[in-house]
Amino acid sequence: MSTTEWLIHDYREDDLAAVVHLIDTTAGLGQESVFSLAECITALTSRQPAVVAVSRGAPIGAALAHVAGDRAWVMRIAIAPGWRGRGLASALLRELERRLVDRRVRRIAYVLPEEEQLGEGLHNAGYSRRPAVAYFEKTEPQHGPSAGLLEELGGRVLPGDLWQKVAGMEAEKALIERRVVLPLAEPERAARHGVRPPRAVALFGPPGTGKTTFA
Repeated sequence: MSTTEWLIHDYREDDLAAVVHLIDTTAGLGQESVFSLAECITALTSRQPAVVAVSRGAPIGAALAHVAGDRAWVMRIAIAPGWRGRGLASALLRELERRLVDRRVRRIAYVLPEEEQLGEGLHNAGYSRRPAVAYFEKTEPQHGPSAGLLEELGGRVLPGDLWQKVAGMEAEKALIERRVVLPLAEPERAARHGVRPPRAVALFGPPGTGKTTFA
């Protein structure tokens, strides 16, 4: 789908870094999701339906979903700040819906973490808000032998949202996600491409450049 402003195409493997960057950097701009960044990356790498909007060769928006039977969950619609309010979110959603219909999806759901502008857009796109629905989530603590070993070594399990709270350094974060996180999260895929997951990461630079924050 194209307009004079953008082109929307199916997600491709070489879009991964740009899409992850969009998802990560727009999370604090009223574009939150109940799905984590890691869950979105897993959906992208497992070829779940996703579309990307490009303007002058640069990705400016993305929408992705997860299909389960005849239902699909829209996991995220991420729009670059300068393109909000210009109809791009609706265009991405329409194109994503077309892919879902091609997969014979009958019900499409989008769970918003709170009331926001996107809710009005979903209503205008034909979505109905279900009354008396509450979303509950529980994060289980780490169990098993590795939990005791972690304590013995002086380690601890950190909150899962710390990575999203790291301000700035977007290029560095994208590099770590692509070169470190993905090969470890998708070892079989990494092996197919001849990529060996790293065994260690060395951070270097003068004081005050963010090494400890990343660690």
